[in-house]
Amino acid sequence: MCGGSISGAYDLVKAHGKVTALTLYYNEECWSRRANEMFTWAQANIPARMKQRLDYVLISYYEEDCNDLRPDWPTVFAKLAAMFPNSKIGFGEVGTSDPARKADTLQRYYTMKIDQPSYIGGHFWWYYREDMVPWTLPLWNVLNTVIQSP
Repeated sequence: MCGGSISGAYDLVKAHGKVTALTLYYNEECWSRRANEMFTWAQANIPARMKQRLDYVLISYYEEDCNDLRPDWPTVFAKLAAMFPNSKIGFGEVGTSDPARKADTLQRYYTMKIDQPSYIGGHFWWYYREDMVPWTLPLWNVLNTVIQSP
C-alpha cells in the first residue's frame, strides 16, 4: 500500500472520529530491498501529520520469517516511540508455525516487559484458532497461565 492510500484511509477514519491504528512489519536484516526495512519505509511513506496523530502503532513480527532474530525490543520500541511520539505502541501480532516453538514464543512475547511509557503490550497470537480452539488444546493452558501472571 502506498503512502497516498494509507493517508486516505487515515483521513477517512479520523473524519468519522474513530481510532486509528497502523501495523508495521518488523524485518531487521531480512528485507529484500533496503527501502523496505520497517523504519526506513515508515519514515519515507507515513506522512508527518500521521506520525503525530496515529492512535496506535503496532509491530507484526515472526522470528522464523527473519532468520530467528530476537531483536533488542526496548531499543526498537524506543525508536518507534520517537517516530510516533503521540501514539500508543506495542505488538499487533506474533506467532510461529513451528509446533516445537509455540509455547516458548507465546511465553516470551506475552510476558515481555518494555520500559516505554507509551508501550501497551498488545499481542495477537496469529495462530489462535489453530492452536487454542477448543480451549482443551495444550497451548491454551500456556496462554491462560501467562495472561494471569502479574
